[in-house]
Amino acid sequence: MTFSWTTFLILLFTVVVTFAMTGILAARWTTWRRYFALRDWARSRRLRLLRRDQMPEDLPEGLAILRPPLRLRWHLTDGCLTLMRAHRAERTCNLLLLRIAGGWPATGLRSARRQWTALDWLELFSFPSSHGAQRFTLHGREPIAARRLSDSLVRGLLPPDLSILLDGNVMLIDFSDRPFDPIELDRIITLSRQIAAALPPVPRPTAAA
Repeated sequence: MTFSWTTFLILLFTVVVTFAMTGILAARWTTWRRYFALRDWARSRRLRLLRRDQMPEDLPEGLAILRPPLRLRWHLTDGCLTLMRAHRAERTCNLLLLRIAGGWPATGLRSARRQWTALDWLELFSFPSSHGAQRFTLHGREPIAARRLSDSLVRGLLPPDLSILLDGNVMLIDFSDRPFDPIELDRIITLSRQIAAALPPVPRPTAAA
């Protein structure tokens, strides 16, 4: 049998392609498993996976102007709802942003069981609450808005390990103690829509006499 370079090159090409595909598939289900799982989940929910350096447009101003700034690890959005995982100063936060009816001054319920939340980066006043501080502490810039949120159904719907911030036309939920994976993201999205539907009317400032 005579040696054939054509046959040899075809066999060599087949071996190289086989090893390359095996490596790619192995990486997909090991090293890159989380990326592909989130990408496939995002596509099924019609969410876009954006660049890490593309900060959400509806991020509350207090978080957008932080120095040093937030560094994004994940950024998923459909234009109305945004999911992000970010890092800053050795802290990692998982945040959901959902557009709501606008007009809220910065107002939030902070989880009392957590040592730190993203709300701690904001300069908010602390207000007393008639419901106590066993599950949440009350924060904001205007006492009327803070009381309105504290007395609403939101307090009952919000699990004690989550924190919430209303700012302008954005509702932010901090779920940093929970995993950033498809199962938990589905739960947070469903919860956020339930909370958005239960938000009280935005308090309006009293007109001067």
